[in-house]
Amino acid sequence: MDYCNFKRRRLSGREDTTPASSSVSPSNRFRYDTSTEPIIIDVSGTKFKVARDTIINNTTYFESLLSDRWNQDALSSSEPTESSQENTSNNDSKQPSDQDFPDFPPSSSPQVLFIDHDPAAFEILLTHMRTGLVHLPPSDPYLAKKALLLAEYLGIQAFLTTVKAITMKNISRRGDYLGDETSEAVQFDARFGSLRSAVDRGILPTCFFPPKDVLAIRVADRTFHASKAVLMAKSGYFGRYLTSNPEDY
Repeated sequence: MDYCNFKRRRLSGREDTTPASSSVSPSNRFRYDTSTEPIIIDVSGTKFKVARDTIINNTTYFESLLSDRWNQDALSSSEPTESSQENTSNNDSKQPSDQDFPDFPPSSSPQVLFIDHDPAAFEILLTHMRTGLVHLPPSDPYLAKKALLLAEYLGIQAFLTTVKAITMKNISRRGDYLGDETSEAVQFDARFGSLRSAVDRGILPTCFFPPKDVLAIRVADRTFHASKAVLMAKSGYFGRYLTSNPEDY
């Protein structure tokens, strides 16, 4: 409205009641936050209900899977139709509805994703994704192996890095890391190769757990008891032997 028309309306006692146009599109003002949207993970028949962000932020497998699906859904739902193009001029005067926003909370049941793995192993990893805790069952080494291999398959890098770092610290009989967890994990990979190789050789999960410090050494007909930490620090022979044989760990 120019100044002359504005002054003329003021003098006649009429106010301009035309609402000001907004520069923010309705889709930006009413967009649905999908970060906490529940997703069902079906692990060989056992179902886990998980927030979308929990699995996307912790696994490269689900991050890639869900990002690809979400992008495809968004592209298909945002393609303009003939009717929508014809009604574009009329949409400014209408109140927004759920049909105007394809990314509004879905009315259907949560999305279900299936993986063919051990649910007990997945539960160990899900606890890590939710809390950050890194735990393997010492009383069930077979389950611990399955959890490690599943973590590698799903790409749970934070879990694997901590496991490798703790393993290197235990093998070296050190009370703390020489550097950070990442550098310890790099040493693990350089020494043992892949995670699968370490599992096959028996390095994992055995060396992930704190070592028993007492070692019995039999010399001829006599048996000596000594600390593994002391032997490794004082003897190059025992240092090499105890870090290369998981059975003597």
